Amino acid sequence: MSDRKKGSILIVGSGLIGQSWAMLFASAGYRITLYDTVEQQVTHAIENI
Repeated sequence: MSDRKKGSILIVGSGLIGQSWAMLFASAGYRITLYDTVEQQVTHAIENI
């Protein structure tokens, strides 16, 4: 893995697609922020990730 400093990514929507992108970017070393209008959906996404 590169020594290059990774950035942050904001993902709007924490459903199936948002979770998939979050897992992909997190595994690549990025810091992820999830946003959804339904707080329970974000909690569920974090548990799955």
